[in-house]
Amino acid sequence: LLVARGDEQADVLVSTATLPLLSRTIRLPNALPQGEAAQFLIGETQRTLISAGGHLAQRTRISRVVLIGSAEATRGLAETFTNHYQAPAEHAEVLSLLAGEPVELPEGNPDSADYAALLGAISEAARGLRPAVDFAAPKRSQPLRSSHGRWLAALAAVLLVAGGGTSYVWSQFGELDSENARLAVRLQELNELIKDTEARRALVTAMTSWEKNRFSWPDELLDITTRMPARPGITVQQLSVSAAGPGTSVATFSGIGKPPELIAQMERALRDSRHDIRIPAIREQLVGKELQGSFQATLTIRNAGTAEPAAKAGVTP
Repeated sequence: LLVARGDEQADVLVSTATLPLLSRTIRLPNALPQGEAAQFLIGETQRTLISAGGHLAQRTRISRVVLIGSAEATRGLAETFTNHYQAPAEHAEVLSLLAGEPVELPEGNPDSADYAALLGAISEAARGLRPAVDFAAPKRSQPLRSSHGRWLAALAAVLLVAGGGTSYVWSQFGELDSENARLAVRLQELNELIKDTEARRALVTAMTSWEKNRFSWPDELLDITTRMPARPGITVQQLSVSAAGPGTSVATFSGIGKPPELIAQMERALRDSRHDIRIPAIREQLVGKELQGSFQATLTIRNAGTAEPAAKAGVTP
């Protein structure tokens, strides 16, 4: 296990037989002490090994720990890693890993005056300043540059932009005028079309309203007859139908029920979302040995396109 810690992150590398097995860069919290950083790195390393366990050919066990840096800089890391992995932590400095003779760092700061001229030239070029001395022609004075050319170029650019903008605006106005003329012609054509088709549109509206409000009386009478109990239980003696408004009709009929309980059964069978039946009273009388009831009913029918089948009403004829 090779560990190289920086200020905000640490690089961890696990290798086996001098070949890299897996690596990871771990971000560290700010101002984290060495001991806590070591515990954090150990936990993240163990989590990485556990997560990658299914992708490794063999089980991994840490038997050697190498810390990149001097012994003083990695003292807290070394103690924690040694106690956790039960293996002495080794130290390796970056300069000692280089081949050849050891590199000696210069003492003190290098003399930066050697680069003063270069730094001054870079600074003047960055700020757009002209040097006090023209080193290309030191005997001739720096030629004066007039600003009239810049002003003329700027004025020409402004005139060009203004002329182009004016031409573009007038071209847009021309396109709008042509489009308005085309739309005016189209509006006139549509108005004439509306005027020519007014009679046909009125006929279509009337036919649509009639089709929407009309009744298919054979289907309605078949549906009502199917819902009523079978004869001779219920006998209808008189039936009249009249319109009561758009999409609504009223059927009035009277009859006899033997026994009278069949009248209530008929009332329940005929009542649904489209049919509303009202039977104000039932007069019962004894005819021979049988009790029968006479009634007069008012059935309001609302148009819904098709009559509700008797099977949906739950009635057995």
